[in-house]
Amino acid sequence: MQRENIVSLWLGHFTSQSSFSSYIKEVYSDFGNVSSIFMESFHIQFIDNQFQETYYTSKVGSKEELLVGLSYDESYIDSIEIVDWSLYNSVIALYNFKYTGHVKSDGNMQFIGFYPYQ
Repeated sequence: MQRENIVSLWLGHFTSQSSFSSYIKEVYSDFGNVSSIFMESFHIQFIDNQFQETYYTSKVGSKEELLVGLSYDESYIDSIEIVDWSLYNSVIALYNFKYTGHVKSDGNMQFIGFYPYQ
């Protein structure tokens, strides 16, 4: 759901950059509809790519490794509750998007919350 000044965050663990890229790769149907494994897993119908950031590292990350450098990180990074960062090596951030879906994890990515940013 579009919502100004809200960022929704997902953390995940992938074995390679290629598997992460495949997970977020958008595919168009014959009817012009767009989807990805990520979108299907979390029942997201539309993502504005201008407001999406993704990051993958081959080593297990830390809060700083995964989030510092994302847009507006300083306005929400301290709001994130304690997470075992050692489990994750990838992040998806959707800006101006408030995820309110019921799916919290799909085995690849885990929704960790939405946060105000400026």
